[in-house]
Amino acid sequence: MPSSSVTGDIWPDFPRAAQRDVPTPLTLKGTIVTADALNCQRDIAPQIVAQGGDYVLALKGNQGTLHDDVVRFLDDPESKVSTAEPAVDADHGRIETRTATVSTDI
Repeated sequence: MPSSSVTGDIWPDFPRAAQRDVPTPLTLKGTIVTADALNCQRDIAPQIVAQGGDYVLALKGNQGTLHDDVVRFLDDPESKVSTAEPAVDADHGRIETRTATVSTDI
């Protein structure tokens, strides 16, 4: 199966606050959409799915009980997950360790 990758910004001329909706003319069938922190909003995921796409959105600790619920799910030995090797980055005066854990069952 052929593979392709496209990186781009579809909102170059709009203010950041106006970029919170997925443009409706986009056909997302067969695509995986990733988004920066601004677009990791509750209403973004249903828009992507409605347009035929899949998504990968970040979840951080400032998401209240949602973060705790997801951590509990991913830590459950019964959950089928894939975990990447941790990435350690020293930048902005601090050391950060990032680990990506993915489940298609959530």
